[in-house]
Amino acid sequence: HNDKSVLWEDNSSSLDVSGGWHDAGDYGRYVTAGACALAHILNAYLMFPELEKLQLDIPESGNGVPDILNECRVELEWILKMQRPDGGVYHKATTKMHAPFVMPEEDRAQMYVFPVSSMAVADTAAICTLAARIYSFDKEFSERLTKAAFLSYGWLEKNPEFIGFRNPEGCNTGPYGERDDISNRFWAAIEMYALTGYEKYHDDMKELSHL
Repeated sequence: HNDKSVLWEDNSSSLDVSGGWHDAGDYGRYVTAGACALAHILNAYLMFPELEKLQLDIPESGNGVPDILNECRVELEWILKMQRPDGGVYHKATTKMHAPFVMPEEDRAQMYVFPVSSMAVADTAAICTLAARIYSFDKEFSERLTKAAFLSYGWLEKNPEFIGFRNPEGCNTGPYGERDDISNRFWAAIEMYALTGYEKYHDDMKELSHL
C-alpha cells in the first residue's frame, strides 16, 4: 500500500499517505482509531517506565530510541500525512471495499483518501500534543507534532460545528462514525493545556464539559 491514494472528492488529485498501521481486521487506515490506539500505548509508556526497555525486534531496534516509541512514530508520521495545510484531517485511507482475505501485497485496488471529519481533526490535535511531550528528546519531531497540533486546534476553532463521517455510496470500509465530537474536542483541549499550561485551553475544557 505504498502507491499514491486518490482523493474521494476529487479523483484528479492524489496524495502520498503511505505508512501507518493497518486496522484490526482490514487493510484500511483510520485516523480516529489510530489516534485511540496511540493514546493507549503512549499513556501506558508514561505510566509504566519499564516499557522503555521493551524489545520488539523491529527494524529500528537499537537506534537509541525505545522500541515502543519507534513503533508509535510509524503511525504518528502517517497521521501527519493525513493533515491538510489548513489543519483539517482526512478521516481515513481505504479502498472502496474491504479487501478479500489476501496478503497485503496482493491487495492492489485503488486506495482513496476520504473527507475531513471534525473527530479526526480533534483526535489529531490531541495525539500530536501528547506525543510532542513524550518525544521531547527529539526536538525536530516534537516541534513538527506541536505545529500540527496547533494547526488542527486552530481548524477546530474556525469550524465549531460537528462534521461527522458516513461512508459514501459505493464504500463499505469502516466508518468509525460518532454522534458528536464533544469528547474528541475535550481531549484535544486537555492535551493542549497539559503541553502549554495556557488558561485558554483550560477555559475550553470547562466549556466543553458542560455540553
